[in-house]
Amino acid sequence: MNKKSSLVFLGNEIFSSESHYNQAPILQALIDNQYPLEAVIVKKKTTKSRQERIFATLELAKKYNLNLIVLDQVGDLITHIQNLTSPLAIVASFGWIIPSQILNYFPLGIFNLHPSLLPLYRGTTPIETSLLDGVKETGVSLIKLNNDMDAGDIYAQARLKLSEQLSKQELTQKLGQLSANLLIRTLPQIINNQIQPKPQNHQLATYTKPIKPAVINDLRTKPAQFWQRYIQAYLHCSNNRFKFKNLIIEPLEVGILPMNKDKDIYYNKNRKALCLATQEGFLAIYKLKPANRKTLTACEFVNGFCQELLPNYSTAE
Repeated sequence: MNKKSSLVFLGNEIFSSESHYNQAPILQALIDNQYPLEAVIVKKKTTKSRQERIFATLELAKKYNLNLIVLDQVGDLITHIQNLTSPLAIVASFGWIIPSQILNYFPLGIFNLHPSLLPLYRGTTPIETSLLDGVKETGVSLIKLNNDMDAGDIYAQARLKLSEQLSKQELTQKLGQLSANLLIRTLPQIINNQIQPKPQNHQLATYTKPIKPAVINDLRTKPAQFWQRYIQAYLHCSNNRFKFKNLIIEPLEVGILPMNKDKDIYYNKNRKALCLATQEGFLAIYKLKPANRKTLTACEFVNGFCQELLPNYSTAE
């Protein structure tokens, strides 16, 4: 079979909840490597944001005059798939579970790029969960879809070492590009039947949980190191909200300071940080966003909101 066999692409490539990430390196790589794309199928955006966001996959499909199919519901996929003739499909963060009756429609199969080293971190939030767990290594997996979530046989994987300073946006970007490179390297072998997949060890499988809106009321239940990872993992998510006295705040830039004060809250003038006591150490907040307000530095926040809480620092510097 020719290397440039036609294929179908499904997904918006939004691997994580990083709201500032809007790239489509996998679809771009397929275009750059001149794979004929019979159709690009995406899930219709259902959020109620006032500022409509056009995903990068849609922009690319329109830019290159590709056959773009936008679905209102997953049931519509069956109708559109029946009109396609490509031997295989590529899935990258489609947002819906592919119906079982479609799995065998493509002669070569449907292949999924998942941002973890499967069988670890199956599910919808592998990037967030890996950051929360503080793992030293993650990666991407190219699998053939089957009836179970993220449990298909593995055709190839690529690994990525993590640093403590890596943000969720940076990790999402790195894994997206890693996925694109892995696909382009492996796809000719799949098409020409030059590679055999390996079954996952299901006994080693771990699972992620979907993100649900939450407000953290008590920092003393966990050490500062955990909360630093938590904020890193859920940055710009509905989970990244903390109750601070009578306010709800979203920490944006944080660090850790040693527990050397007898106070639960204080403003560190040298570090320009609002410091909150945890189970072990202080969570130092350098930048934050109060609910329904603009982003503030810790100094601006203390000056504007906290004189009654921090009497020794009525004017922060």
